[in-house]
Amino acid sequence: DARAEARLIEAVRSREYGFDPEGDKPESSNRLAPHWLVATALLRCCGTAACLPVLAELAGSSGLLFNGRTAAAITIGRIAQRVALSELQRAQAAATLDKLLAGCEQHLNGPQRKLHEAPNLDAALAPTQRQRVVEDYVWQLHLAVAKALRSLGLPLQPQAARFLDDSRGMVRKAFQEVKS
Repeated sequence: DARAEARLIEAVRSREYGFDPEGDKPESSNRLAPHWLVATALLRCCGTAACLPVLAELAGSSGLLFNGRTAAAITIGRIAQRVALSELQRAQAAATLDKLLAGCEQHLNGPQRKLHEAPNLDAALAPTQRQRVVEDYVWQLHLAVAKALRSLGLPLQPQAARFLDDSRGMVRKAFQEVKS
């Protein structure tokens, strides 16, 4: 419903949290998210060019985490698919995508960069070799941005070129599909 756009924009703009201090919080559960993040995702369904400025504000936020960056990039891509944007709006959207990537390599360290660690299977068979497998998820943000740029009719971002030759087959394939 298009009438929801203004309410969702306001939730993102005010960084509406939406949780009682005494109850469950998004920080302690992987099944909860602050209202502003949910609103960012819901704008994919009803957002128009009117939400591009608030997404640009969000992208410029210091400390914006991986999920917020990815949600904003995917939302911009969906808006570009659903709405005919002017040249100026397309340029604004592209600048927002650049902001989402700006400093993401340094920003997304620690638990934000290494979201998953699992014991090496060989280590389970040979306990003396306790190596850890660490998955870097930054490629997913670059993929979301690459898809959004494609929706805007723009080429793959230069930083994403390294993923075309990534050692992980699924990463390579995803970027090759976006590039084609």
